[in-house]
This record gives sequence, structure tokens and C-alpha cells, in this order.
Amino acid sequence: ENNSFPHSLSSIYIDSLGSYWVAVRFNDGIYKLGKNHNGDLYYKGYDFISKHTSESSITSIIEIQKSNLLLASFYGDLVEYNREIKVVKKLLKNKNYRIKTVCRKENFLYIGTVNFGLLKFDVNKMEFVTLDSTLNVLTNKIIIYLLP
Repeated sequence: ENNSFPHSLSSIYIDSLGSYWVAVRFNDGIYKLGKNHNGDLYYKGYDFISKHTSESSITSIIEIQKSNLLLASFYGDLVEYNREIKVVKKLLKNKNYRIKTVCRKENFLYIGTVNFGLLKFDVNKMEFVTLDSTLNVLTNKIIIYLLP
């Protein structure tokens, strides 16, 4: 669908429908990879998402509902992309956080940063909450990746 596929990738995610989502660096949004009815590989760019992410690279993609992806940017944005109705909603904007990775467990997002360590975000209350005492040692550490 597009003539050139970016060379600088920051994250790859496989959703529950088997689609591959690729986040690209340098504010180029995300791409969806798939196969068409002939079995040929195709990709489609979603560069409009970058308009919601403070001109920074998407660093993490996770699925939070069957039709919704959560995208995190390096400069502290969390945005939700509804794939069915193609709507982007900003959930969080905090330029202080340098987000590298996001993982969801129940109603909480665990956010790994390179400058504040591990953060915990309550998706129901839409606010940060205190980490459990066992995870407190990860504050002020560099968190590059979290396993789901």
C-alpha cells in the first residue's frame, strides 16, 4: 500500500487477530502488516497517530481490548487507537516521562521509563498509583522492557 517501509523500528506487536503492528521511530506512526487474499504481504501506514504523540517515536504497542491498541511514545504520551471506528484518544500526556515499554495486568498499566523507572497507572481512575512494596526497588531505574 505504501511505496517504502521504514528502516528504523522501535516495537513489534501481534494482536489477538494475528495482525502485526510495527511502531517506527522518528514520529512516523505505526504500520500494520498482513497478508492479502492472494497471500502476498502488505503493509499500511497509520501516520495520523503521530499527531497525537508530541512529535516523538512510538515505543510500545499493546492490545487493551479486542478492538483497541494502546500506544506509548517516548515523550510521555499514552494514546488509545480504536481499530474498528479508527479513532485516537489521548489518555495521558506527561513530557517528563521517557516511556520505553508498557504492560497491562488487570486494571493497571505498568510503564517502564528510562528516567523514572517503573510506574503504575490505574486505567479506571486514570491516575498513577503507588507501586507495591516489592516493586518499589524498580523506581529510578532504567526499564527497557516488561514481559506481559
